[in-house]
Amino acid sequence: MFSFQRKRGLDELNRALLIAGIAALLAGLFFQYGTWPKILLTLIAVAALLFAAIRLFSANASRVYQQNMKYLTLVTAVRAFFRGKSGGQQRPHRAKKAKKNPTWSEIKHYKYLVCPQCAQRLRVPRGKGKLRVTCTRCGNRFETKS
Repeated sequence: MFSFQRKRGLDELNRALLIAGIAALLAGLFFQYGTWPKILLTLIAVAALLFAAIRLFSANASRVYQQNMKYLTLVTAVRAFFRGKSGGQQRPHRAKKAKKNPTWSEIKHYKYLVCPQCAQRLRVPRGKGKLRVTCTRCGNRFETKS
């Protein structure tokens, strides 16, 4: 009899096994009965679903945890490979500029300008008359009405 005192739930490896088993069963529906692709897909589906059931009801939690960690390590390495990042070396991170659009209340109180030299977006208070603006990025100075 099974003991259901500890509820671990489905981990990532069990989810992947269930998805693979169901996908193999569904893919086998497109082949005629008795052909080698249908037999192979059925065997893969049964093996994946059986292994998922064994892991789900296993009493050895540490072994299940270790299997899941190995699976996650493998998945992380594969994802990093396809993203173009090697495990040891990482490209330098560039900070992205926030492309936040101003709210209506900000538009009411501020005028937004673009630097003619470097296209940096600048904000100046409205209603101050003629202003001399210095770009924060390139240091260019220009005059504008607010």
